Amino acid sequence: MAGQIRLVGLRPTPLDVAEVLAAVVDDAAGGLALFVGTVRDHDEGKAVTALGYSAHPHAEVQLREVAERVVRNHPVVALAAVHRVGQPDGGHVVLCWLALLLIRLAEHATGDTWRNLRHQLDRLHLGTFTGPAGTIRQRTELTAGQRSILHALDLPDPPRFVHLDAANG
Repeated sequence: MAGQIRLVGLRPTPLDVAEVLAAVVDDAAGGLALFVGTVRDHDEGKAVTALGYSAHPHAEVQLREVAERVVRNHPVVALAAVHRVGQPDGGHVVLCWLALLLIRLAEHATGDTWRNLRHQLDRLHLGTFTGPAGTIRQRTELTAGQRSILHALDLPDPPRFVHLDAANG
């Protein structure tokens, strides 16, 4: 597994496409997939003047765990995943090869298109409810389609209750 995962990281500096490609080039691979995301100059009809990326303190550990799961469960020859954090310039390139790989793996495992998978998963919500007894955060009930996707990807159901905070009294 360690030999297949060639590069994983979060960086505050501009990312280098050549570095990522060099990390995954392998004579044993029949092809390469690289996702290069860029910062648009607009969003929903409004100009984008600044953008910042932040990450959870354990994001890099989680990124590595996802990479390990991918190479453990799928015939991957080489994998690299890097993402920029901080304040990029407008033309900043964001590399997230892993995102594209995960999309393709999800499509393959489920036999469905990303558009349909995303439609199903976009219907999963987390609600916060506060009352006299306290605050609770819980997700919506999974639909049959959502359960089917999670099962095909060998993923557990997300926890129903994310946060419980009883009122003091």
